Amino acid sequence: QQQQQQQQQQQQQQQPEALTCNPVGVVRSVYAGRNFTPNQPSRVPAAIGRVDLLAPLQGCLDDLDKFSHVWILFHFHDNTAASSAKGKILPPRKPDRLKVGVFSCRSPNRPNPVGLSLVKLDRVDRARHQVFFSGHDLLDGTPVIDIKPYIPAHDQPLGSVQLPNWVADSSELAPDFDTVELAPLVREKLAKMDLSKSLFPDATAFEAFLTQVLQWDGRKRHVREEHAATGGGQWIFEVRPRLDFILEFPAPGVVRCVNVLPKGTLRHVKGQGLVSVKDLARRSQAN
Repeated sequence: QQQQQQQQQQQQQQQPEALTCNPVGVVRSVYAGRNFTPNQPSRVPAAIGRVDLLAPLQGCLDDLDKFSHVWILFHFHDNTAASSAKGKILPPRKPDRLKVGVFSCRSPNRPNPVGLSLVKLDRVDRARHQVFFSGHDLLDGTPVIDIKPYIPAHDQPLGSVQLPNWVADSSELAPDFDTVELAPLVREKLAKMDLSKSLFPDATAFEAFLTQVLQWDGRKRHVREEHAATGGGQWIFEVRPRLDFILEFPAPGVVRCVNVLPKGTLRHVKGQGLVSVKDLARRSQAN
């Protein structure tokens, strides 16, 4: 027992000290919430983002615009399960529904909730200490730990690459929806909308983003099951700046965006679908 205690003390002495890491920047993103945010950055090339640097070092962005792609190392700040990370994880698109080790998947539920995304570098504004990029999976407000240039000669492995079958298969998955429809009302509202406070340069870029991102089903599982049981239904896709796109699922393989409203106008209630927030408040007062 004494020997065991000595070994434990030696192990404790050999453990490195806890790390303290301050973010170098914060992400400004079109993704306001986790629903419909892709689980891989390359799935929505039209998704626009920006890093605003915090207390930047002098000259830290010099020469970055010579690269076409960068790695963004970030903190999963909106992951509510980070404090209860487990050793085994069930990836969302694994067909056999069997869990894998946390270090064998890219789940945000990790011992240290750190993520890494490869994105396309669009431009660098050194005067404003901003980095603009596209093709990403980052939520608005994500703390950035570091930015590194992508270098193919060093970032691509030599020789053959081995993957589990479920990873290879999921990487080749076709989009969940064959048809994405934007109602004339949505296009009309986007055309009239003041996008100066958004990341989109114009309504055409906004429409391209919607068409790409809505190909992938971002509904929660219980909502998908509810819609399957009733033959359809509605859901909300939240986009910065403070917009809710109302979606319908009229048939398998089809998603239709029927309206765009200010954020928080409607709320999904289980068993009732989308309900006006004002109506919910009236019911609450009546009770």
